[in-house]
Amino acid sequence: MGTIILRVLLAVLMIDCLIETGMIGSTVGFLHKDGLYKMENNKILDAKPKHIDANHGHTANGASGSALMLVGLLGLILLGGRGFIERRFPRYLIPLYTTWLVLTILSFLLTLAALIYVFVVVHQTSGQTIDINDQSLTTGSHYPLGKWVPQTWYAAVLDSPLVFVNKSDHDNVSTHLALMNGWKWNLIVLFLLELAATVMIVMEYRKVRKSRSYSNVAVTEKHGQEAAFAEA
Repeated sequence: MGTIILRVLLAVLMIDCLIETGMIGSTVGFLHKDGLYKMENNKILDAKPKHIDANHGHTANGASGSALMLVGLLGLILLGGRGFIERRFPRYLIPLYTTWLVLTILSFLLTLAALIYVFVVVHQTSGQTIDINDQSLTTGSHYPLGKWVPQTWYAAVLDSPLVFVNKSDHDNVSTHLALMNGWKWNLIVLFLLELAATVMIVMEYRKVRKSRSYSNVAVTEKHGQEAAFAEA
């Protein structure tokens, strides 16, 4: 029963990882597009400021990718192929499960680090406002003031007195800002899923080791009995 629950948990974890990477991928694609937004009162806003940092997005993407492959996919392969491995390659079962456990713990720590990093940098760059009198808003050059991450920059754009001439530009920014905040908050879900998965993988690992220990003892006793009968 525990193995079935673990398989379901790993499947849910993989789905969440795919959602996370999908939202981050959308953010990356959005940031790679250069453009100018026409604003009312003859203002022109460059899509990105001069000082913008997206490294926290790469960190979150790495965390979700490692959880997807090293925890979820590898785990489902091992759980599904355990019987085959025990029959054909029994000596490799424990090393394979040990490797999976170690990779799971490392992936969990990476997710924890990504969670802390993302929330810290977003908090550090929040609360800023856009100076609507800055010269860059008349030349269309990159806004030079402050240091930003995508979440805080586009939030400041939408909260500023600047009004988009084209409503489609406003809607596009709003949609991508929702996705940016989505993958930020989804890191909490990913962290909790990995925490639960890590606990269950430790339990599964202990169960497999115990099972293999009993199996080795039984084989040793059987060989001892066969040797005694042969001597008699």
